[in-house]
Amino acid sequence: MTPIYLDYNATTPLDPAVIEAMLPYLREHFGNPSSTHQYGKTAHEAVEKARIQVAELLGARPDEIVFTGGGTEATNHALKGVIFAKPTDGRPWACDAHIITSTVEHPATLQTCDFLKRLGCKITVLPVDRYGLVDPGDVLKAMDRKTTLVSIMHANNEVGPTPLNRSARFRSMSMSWAWTCCRWPVTNYMRRKESAPCTFVGASSWSH
Repeated sequence: MTPIYLDYNATTPLDPAVIEAMLPYLREHFGNPSSTHQYGKTAHEAVEKARIQVAELLGARPDEIVFTGGGTEATNHALKGVIFAKPTDGRPWACDAHIITSTVEHPATLQTCDFLKRLGCKITVLPVDRYGLVDPGDVLKAMDRKTTLVSIMHANNEVGPTPLNRSARFRSMSMSWAWTCCRWPVTNYMRRKESAPCTFVGASSWSH
């Protein structure tokens, strides 16, 4: 019996257009982009071109785009980066930090929050309703003067987009776009005037 693959939210076959775009760099342009020889320079130019393309997709600047090995690394970079960089005036930095997240986040988010909690960071984990969605009002109620970051996925891989992606007005926010980039409009999230002074700290990568 031939199996039917129904796990496309976990991973998918590569799009033929992606294969075509990548083949030159898997065959002849295989240099390390950090190398100074011609092979490296060619690969470096391709990486920088990709950085510009991603920035245009998100409405961001190219120097705001950081490539990682995957969504888990991107999430760690966003959460730990914001907390570790928070000014503390000489006090233990974690004691002045507060992250708000939800019960349905990816383990990469929840386990990172658990790690930061052990260091003294306050973590608020919000429940979801029967549709698996976070109420934006609950987020606002959970916020206080020490809230450093709100980390809620842009969309859940089973129930779809969260209402936060349409109405967020938070000071600092990290959203995982692993399931929505190229599937759901995300352009200009980094530059939305109505959300100022919201700062989108990190977005998970996507592969296919």
